[in-house]
Amino acid sequence: MELSGPDPLEQNLVLRPFTTISGMVLNWSGFPVAGMNVSLLREYDDHAVFIRSATTSVEGEFLFTNVTRGEYELLVEENDNFLSETVWNISTDGWRPVHITITLRSRIHGSITGTVFTEGPPITGNINGSSVRLMNEEGAPVRTTITDQFGFFEFENVPFGEYSIAAFPPDTLSHVTGLRIGYGSSIVHNVVLHGARISVKLELPFVYEEDEILVKITMFNPTGINVSIDEPIYIEFERDMNRTTVEDSFVINPYITGISFVWIDNRSLSVYHDRFDPWTRYDARIGFSALSIEGFRTEGCSGMEWNFSTGNSSGAFSIWRSSVSFTPSGNLSVSLKGRTGQSIFLVIEDFSSFRIPEGSTPGFYFLEIPVKALVEGSGIHNFHFSDSPGGEELIPLMSGTLTLPSAGSIPNGGEGDSGGTGSTDEEEQGLFSLRVLLMISLPILIFLMVLALIISRAVKGEKKEDDDWILEDWDDGRGPWEG
Repeated sequence: MELSGPDPLEQNLVLRPFTTISGMVLNWSGFPVAGMNVSLLREYDDHAVFIRSATTSVEGEFLFTNVTRGEYELLVEENDNFLSETVWNISTDGWRPVHITITLRSRIHGSITGTVFTEGPPITGNINGSSVRLMNEEGAPVRTTITDQFGFFEFENVPFGEYSIAAFPPDTLSHVTGLRIGYGSSIVHNVVLHGARISVKLELPFVYEEDEILVKITMFNPTGINVSIDEPIYIEFERDMNRTTVEDSFVINPYITGISFVWIDNRSLSVYHDRFDPWTRYDARIGFSALSIEGFRTEGCSGMEWNFSTGNSSGAFSIWRSSVSFTPSGNLSVSLKGRTGQSIFLVIEDFSSFRIPEGSTPGFYFLEIPVKALVEGSGIHNFHFSDSPGGEELIPLMSGTLTLPSAGSIPNGGEGDSGGTGSTDEEEQGLFSLRVLLMISLPILIFLMVLALIISRAVKGEKKEDDDWILEDWDDGRGPWEG
């Protein structure tokens, strides 16, 4: 304070009173507890503000000095042996000291945490979806839980004691004796809980199967370079697959957004997406956890991996699999699998083009050309696939040669005849023979029917005359038994 000038200065000084808050921390038996952390908090209407903390002495005592008047609370923090304890509404007037005795509740429960992991092959790291079982000293199950995406698990509020913990791999990764390789279970004994928390680690062992049946991936697409940025991914297996396990095991790097799976059947699917980045290499893989319906893994155990590189174009013409063959009736059957929504034509060079429509299943195209539509081009022709009638060859690897039938080689009763209104010479001969047979047999049939009717009536007449004689014999007043 600075003073200047002759005038006197009057100043009132208010003394703020201070006091102490002290206490003792005891266990449930009344013995002092050393080393407990005690916090002092100032209470306000809707919250409390931390002031400072102290640690109990060997005698279990603590002390806070220079405490101004107001409302306070004390918090004894928990540790491995004791639960936390709070004392509210401690009032001080600033003059008289406050002494508090706090009795702690002994901790009788804690938490058991841990992780489930593998060291490979083929997976190295923490395992999501593992089942973890907590068992007591007698081996009886107490609780179960599932690991999260980081392989972490936790059992809370577990009574103190000795336990065993077992971990089991997810179904898709588990070893099945006589069927497939995979991971086995793991168990840790003598897990003693006597404090707030204990942590364990469980490693799943890898178990080999000598005669394992492995599922082959028979086709994957795209491959190579300059792949269209909107090209879907196509995958085909040799066996019917468990769809969920395949979808969960599909991995592509770099990651692409908007992934959706469209199954054509249980063996083949298309993976659609927003789009690839241009001029980028991608690595795609079906992982170890993909299973067939029977439970067999994909070939190579670590999955099937392939790569491709994109260009900078979109909407490319794309066919992944084709089949062109003649049916027993002589029709030409064409079936394709490719990107959905395309306009695809079979171009038979020097003859004609046929549009192949997409079926109800996305990406599946089918057409059967009647044999009668082919005879005009009888002979040997090259064929290819294009996006327009008579268009250029777009998939050279799927081009080939066809020998179209001549009119004289159309099979009898072929499907190609089903669309016409005429008939063959053999059919006409058959109809003529049927008409002749009916003309000859009809009069004979009518004669036989008339003869049968006459005989039937004659038999009925004789029977009636006999019936009348019997009635007359009975009507003379004597029964047939009276002689």
